[in-house]
Amino acid sequence: MRCAVSLSLVLTLALGCAPVQGFRPADGFMDGKTSEVGMGAAVLGPRPYVDERAHGVGQLWISKQVHKRVMLSGMGAFDVAAAALGGGLRLDVYKNRRVATAVEAELGFAWAALVVPASVRLVGPARLYTGPRLGTRGVNWAVDVPVGISMPLAGSWVVRAEYASSWVELRNYQHRHLLGLAVAYQY
Repeated sequence: MRCAVSLSLVLTLALGCAPVQGFRPADGFMDGKTSEVGMGAAVLGPRPYVDERAHGVGQLWISKQVHKRVMLSGMGAFDVAAAALGGGLRLDVYKNRRVATAVEAELGFAWAALVVPASVRLVGPARLYTGPRLGTRGVNWAVDVPVGISMPLAGSWVVRAEYASSWVELRNYQHRHLLGLAVAYQY
């Protein structure tokens, strides 16, 4: 029995898919903070022309600023059928008080991606962000285009709401819409 459970866990992790939402900080951290831990949940909409229902997915991450312009992240994604672990290396390209851009490489079980996070400050501390992503979903390549709002709350807490459009192999019948909400703590 123990061997079957271990084999099941290994197969689940090995066949898992990439995180479906961005959620991680597109513009870095609040002043004086160098790390963030967060979790989010999203509804993954059904594909057109496919008889399936929307379902929930989850994501966890921890990010650490290791240099003025470099951030490392560890992340996990899961749903009822699969789980995946991976990481990201991000290089900040440009940042000022209003605008931030970066490039990021992600690598995990059954996924790899190149992401271009960007954000613009709206009013006060609120930021509008995106992170177009070209990567894989298992053996297929995919394009994701998220748009979200990041709002710092009292203290070190941040809440993020995000919509994303995702296309596996840019095929219409593989197009999905995602809507998610995340909370993070920066320290």
